[in-house]
Amino acid sequence: MNPDINVIGLFEGTSMGTLIAVGGMTALETLGIDISALVAGLGLSGFALSFAFRDAISNFLAGKKGIVREIKLRHTILENENEA
Repeated sequence: MNPDINVIGLFEGTSMGTLIAVGGMTALETLGIDISALVAGLGLSGFALSFAFRDAISNFLAGKKGIVREIKLRHTILENENEA
């Protein structure tokens, strides 16, 4: 799969989620509901999730494919499909 398509899908999902969250908070604010605690909670949740998933997201965005030739303590040696 093309890594550019993965990145576009990631940004598409992120922007859609952000738009829905902001729209929902704006609607609640318009109805007179105090959303300051909700905004603070979402900020802390986003901060915690970003640290929890940073390695998985970086691996996903790297998009490396190939055959594992050697696994060492600090790195892995891959042979890509063109070299095989």
